[in-house]
Amino acid sequence: MKALKSSLAAVLCLLLLLAAAPGAYADMIFPAPEPVQAGSELNHHVATLNADVPISVMEESFPAGVSLYTEFAPEGQNIYLRGVPLYAGNYNCIFSAGDASLSCPLTVEPAYPFILGTSGDVDCALNDPVQLEVSAYTLDGGVLSYQWYLGQFGSGAMIGDGSPLLSVGTTVPGTSYYYCVVTNTNNGFTASTASPVITVNVGNSSQISWVSLYSQPYKTTYSVGETLDTTGLQLSVGYTDGSSEVISSGFYVDSVQLSGPGVFPVSVYFEGYSCSFNVTVGEQAEVVSGIGVLTLPTKTRYTVGETLDTTGLSIRAYNNSVVGYRDVGREFLTCSPSVLNTTGEQEILVVFGDKTCTFTVSVEGYEQPETLMVATMPNRVTYTVGDSLDATGLVLKQISTRQNTQLIYSGYTCTPIQLNTVGRQQITVYYGNLSTTFTVTVTAASAVVTPSPTAQLPAGSGSVTPSMPTSVPTALPSSAPTASPTVMPTLTPTMPPRASARSGHQSNLGRSLISVIVITSVIALAVLGAYVFVMNQGGLEGAEQRLRELFSKSGNKKDRRR
Repeated sequence: MKALKSSLAAVLCLLLLLAAAPGAYADMIFPAPEPVQAGSELNHHVATLNADVPISVMEESFPAGVSLYTEFAPEGQNIYLRGVPLYAGNYNCIFSAGDASLSCPLTVEPAYPFILGTSGDVDCALNDPVQLEVSAYTLDGGVLSYQWYLGQFGSGAMIGDGSPLLSVGTTVPGTSYYYCVVTNTNNGFTASTASPVITVNVGNSSQISWVSLYSQPYKTTYSVGETLDTTGLQLSVGYTDGSSEVISSGFYVDSVQLSGPGVFPVSVYFEGYSCSFNVTVGEQAEVVSGIGVLTLPTKTRYTVGETLDTTGLSIRAYNNSVVGYRDVGREFLTCSPSVLNTTGEQEILVVFGDKTCTFTVSVEGYEQPETLMVATMPNRVTYTVGDSLDATGLVLKQISTRQNTQLIYSGYTCTPIQLNTVGRQQITVYYGNLSTTFTVTVTAASAVVTPSPTAQLPAGSGSVTPSMPTSVPTALPSSAPTASPTVMPTLTPTMPPRASARSGHQSNLGRSLISVIVITSVIALAVLGAYVFVMNQGGLEGAEQRLRELFSKSGNKKDRRR
């Protein structure tokens, strides 16, 4: 039918072209193209016209995605419909060749859906959940819809809710067939594809042939008076078709009175079949009347936020035994709270069965430094005014809020550093947010003695200028180094006038006395100068070096005089 429609359309197109266009404009007109699917590529040769014929296109008559193309060749110009049509529909593509109007019918169909996959055939037992699924896509971007059918292809009944998923009932044994028709709707036009048929086999109900014990209950040992607990009991069930399964429910157990000691069988029933297991009943069950803390945990002091540690905890449980009690370790106890978030004395609840008791722990805040003190004084505690503080040897002791101590050897600061005040001076030491003090002694600087260069004699005496000694006096204080002053003092003693010749003896005696005085003065001044020199020259080594230089200069002067 489609081929007939296409042939008629082609003939109609050819007649229109021949009727509307002069022979000079058309060398050859080709039939209309076959219907094309949306989303598929179109490349149809419409006509071959003379090369000098102008071509114009009525764009609105072409489907979206399709255009008219012209290619020049030796025989003229070839006209093509090319592109990928996007929307389904019937179109009449109109274009002009010179003064003639030409058209080419074009049918665009929706793209057929592609079935990517479906659920495979299913074998299941009665009442097993089964869900079928189909997945599909289309090239043209149309809207897909799904319709499931129950039955063989072409004869099934519609089921489902339009979803690609279908839940299948398995309450009746037997074989059922399902398939899905996927429809693509594009611009009001539709195209459909059917999935392969899916077979679902629901197994026949088999008869139970045997029941046996698969696993006993977790608890099989009891005290007199306790109640049977079947937690953990499982049965193996076999069927006439050879299959088997393990079940944990659906059976029932004989009511057993555990009223006396001994070994008792317990029967289990399922669907008319039974099996059994044994339980052992011992002496009368323990009845605890109360508990109390026997030993406290090893740790009872905490910092806020720590987790409770029950190591060492035990209780005494008072019961109906002959002894009257039994001791229980921490592994059988439950304690709360487990995290200690409140400072102060905190009560801990201990639970054993339905009995409780308590003990108390101490919860402190976070440990903080609280006190700072001097553990060891610095090596140096005496200074001269103007000296800088030397904290070498200073050790501090820091005490925390928990009375824990820590020795601090570095990282602290002291003030003042420059010691400018005479007397006992307090030094403040800082470490973190804490501080402490210690005291040092500051003394005044030593006085510097400057020798007088002039020796005075009694008034009225004559003035003489004695010659310099040929050598430096060797008699020096025992505490001062053997060195000479930087500058030798110039002595200008006032001497008495020379006497007349008639009193020569007295004159000689006076001169001798004056010489003794001068020499003694020189020695005293030399000693004082040496002391000052040593102090100014930085000690014995510096003074010794300077004295050698002076001896050398003195020797050179004598050589020049000679």
